[in-house]
Amino acid sequence: MLNARFLALLAAASISVAGCAEAMKPAPASSTVTPVYQGRHCGRSAATSQITWIQDRAQLDDVFQRMRRTTIGAKPAPRVDFERNGLVLIELGQRPTAGYQMRLASQRMVMDRGDGLITFSVDTPGGYAAQVITSPCLLVAVPRGDYKGVRALSTDNAISVQTAVP
Repeated sequence: MLNARFLALLAAASISVAGCAEAMKPAPASSTVTPVYQGRHCGRSAATSQITWIQDRAQLDDVFQRMRRTTIGAKPAPRVDFERNGLVLIELGQRPTAGYQMRLASQRMVMDRGDGLITFSVDTPGGYAAQVITSPCLLVAVPRGDYKGVRALSTDNAISVQTAVP
């Protein structure tokens, strides 16, 4: 009889501890990301979306030189502390009209199976829009960390692009 009570008590304690262990799991790690640049004419000629990891000033200057080819009065490349941050360039690809623009949906990058996940939204033209080819992009500063890649996902889940982090 004592053994049966002991086993019942042990079983109840095990269930209780298992429930506590589930509740004590840490939340997914996240980091703050910062939008550095957003443009409507970023020089991408392909219609598909793309993401690029930018790890140093020379690479950033090359990207901005490509962007400046198609934009009159383009701003200079932003200042970035590459010791602490890398940059992620998310490009929407060519669009047939004006009015497309990209924005960060959240300034939190959540860790997902070893990758950083950034969410963004795409503003689409409402009503009439000029018939001009655009190529919107979003440049985001990402803290350096222990992740193998960065994935960018649109809020409507229509666009998902990924890049490795060297």
